Amino acid sequence: MHNKADTSTILERNYGKATQLNETLKKGEAYLWYLGGNSPPYFGYAVKTKRNLLLFNPTEINKSSEAGLANGYLNPNELSDQNITVLILYKSYQGRFDRPSVPELAKQLPVTNFVLNFEPTPDTAYGNYIPPYKIASPNESFSMGDIQIHTIPAAAKAWFGGEGLGYLVEVDGLKIFHAGLHTTGNNAPDVEKYRKEIDFLKPFGPVDIVILPVNSNHVWWIDYKSYLYLIDQLSPKAIYLIGDKSVKNEHKKCMEVLKARDVPVFYPEGGIAVGQRFHYQRD
Repeated sequence: MHNKADTSTILERNYGKATQLNETLKKGEAYLWYLGGNSPPYFGYAVKTKRNLLLFNPTEINKSSEAGLANGYLNPNELSDQNITVLILYKSYQGRFDRPSVPELAKQLPVTNFVLNFEPTPDTAYGNYIPPYKIASPNESFSMGDIQIHTIPAAAKAWFGGEGLGYLVEVDGLKIFHAGLHTTGNNAPDVEKYRKEIDFLKPFGPVDIVILPVNSNHVWWIDYKSYLYLIDQLSPKAIYLIGDKSVKNEHKKCMEVLKARDVPVFYPEGGIAVGQRFHYQRD
């Protein structure tokens, strides 16, 4: 299994095209880009699989020649030939100054599917156009083309974040779980609620990739030991952490706990390397 962070990534940041978008990938193979963002828990990840590009919490659109996944932007020119599914995990994503609206994403990018947990609002800059979309509910499974999605309600929420979801996505021979804010501290009722939702997902495992948050300015209660239950039930082959420039050491704290399960864990360099690329290939 090849899960390491590419050492060339830092040299690639801030210029150039993400050539991996046009590679011929195998089933069970993926590239991931950490897209960052201005505030947790909205930080984004892009995941390129054999035939699809998943955008979790899409970041800013930028058409300049220097902009691209390699420095955390969505450039319509770079993504013009991609089959994109947008998955937004938080109701309060909409209306944020640092996030594109759903109509903007639909008009600027070749989005095939929108998976939301809110009713999108019109954007006057794009003629009040609302694209087709799927509103996901907690604890449901549904298909969109060749993609299967299973949802859970996030056990926690940031004070401004509203209710969120976690998505387990089956695509191109991969199973990818973005936990969103499905986290818990060590309070027994909260732990029970957290584990109940992980149990809901267990029949759809084992998973290949899990994306998890770490503690930050807005999310400070996570007991990383709770992630051990997730690992035991879902058996991920690799874990990728969401960064936060304000707490650069939390990734190391999380990794120290998770190494008890001997699962490879990766995170943006220094906790903040927007555009950092990772390569996953299942043996």
